[in-house]
Amino acid sequence: MASVESEIREEIDENFLVCTVCSERYRNAKILPCLHSFCEQCIDKLLEKSGGKGIPCPVCRRVHDLPEGASSVQPNIFVNELVVLLEKRDKETNYVQKCGGCQQGSVTTYCIDCAVGLCDNCTLPHKQLPFTKSHDVMPLQAYEATKSTDIVSIKDEPPVICSNHHGNQLKFYCDTCNIKVCAECAALNHRLPEHNYRYLKDATKQYTIYLTKMADILAEKEKDAKESKKKVQHVTELLENRFSEEEHKLNTRIERVVAEITAKIRENEAELLQEMNKVFSERKQNLHAQMKELEIAENDVKHARDFATNLMNYGNATQLMFTKKGMTSQIKKLIKLETKQDPTEHDYIEFQSSDDFCKTKTLGVILHNKYNFEIKDVPKYGRI
Repeated sequence: MASVESEIREEIDENFLVCTVCSERYRNAKILPCLHSFCEQCIDKLLEKSGGKGIPCPVCRRVHDLPEGASSVQPNIFVNELVVLLEKRDKETNYVQKCGGCQQGSVTTYCIDCAVGLCDNCTLPHKQLPFTKSHDVMPLQAYEATKSTDIVSIKDEPPVICSNHHGNQLKFYCDTCNIKVCAECAALNHRLPEHNYRYLKDATKQYTIYLTKMADILAEKEKDAKESKKKVQHVTELLENRFSEEEHKLNTRIERVVAEITAKIRENEAELLQEMNKVFSERKQNLHAQMKELEIAENDVKHARDFATNLMNYGNATQLMFTKKGMTSQIKKLIKLETKQDPTEHDYIEFQSSDDFCKTKTLGVILHNKYNFEIKDVPKYGRI
């Protein structure tokens, strides 16, 4: 008999009685239309968090409108009664820890009246209490065998009394109203042919048959869902592999194109720099040559002017006349020199970038003339 309780516990599973919101055993479990259950206070917290509007189920994320709050949600009677029963069993199993009398000995019996486990030394006093009726003391194994069958009693519903007609049991079920009724309710408020009612046990039996069929159909649907999930998982893996392959191809192509474009940019860069450097070098060389010529002319003119000035200030008549021919000839040459000159070159060099390298295939152009005219709106054959 001891295996009955363990089998039922394994079938129920501890997770079946744990709220997924607070991760504790259910406290007044409420069942949502999606058949997922939560503690009433947990539903209230979810409603408060959502501002009193509809809440998504924490498990399946389906949204449920609860305008009247968690109190309007149907209680999960099965879960709540099962929680009460298991909590009772948990309390009763605590006696095996140590003797309830001496707090030391090993438990060998159980006193029904005191609800404690006892060792051999403490058992006899409970059986032979003075001046009172002896307590009901059972051997531990016998009590274990009795207790293990109690959990099955959850399926044996005790008689339920009608709240409208005291003393009457709810023995009938009205299929029209989907509620349990007593005989007086059936005669007064659920009469044929407007209402269809029958014995509760017959309705329960038929509903059990229906649930059995539905459970088989749901099992088949579950099987289909698992197989479909495998197919989806397989396609997902294929998609991930294909994505990895194509991503690698794309990255390889991008790197290759970037390298090619970079090479072309560097090549065009070298050409533009070479062109700019050529213009710069030629102009600088021309300006340098002009600078040399002007320096020579400046020195020659200065030397001739200084010589003439000194000769006039410090020379005598013989010295003046002796240098007349050569001095006059040199001065005439120097006077003919073009000493008032503009720079032979200008400083205009500009790099004008291109807006789209991929379209123009160039970074831009080097402009080195001050005036660049662009003729627009002139007929093709009218241009010169």
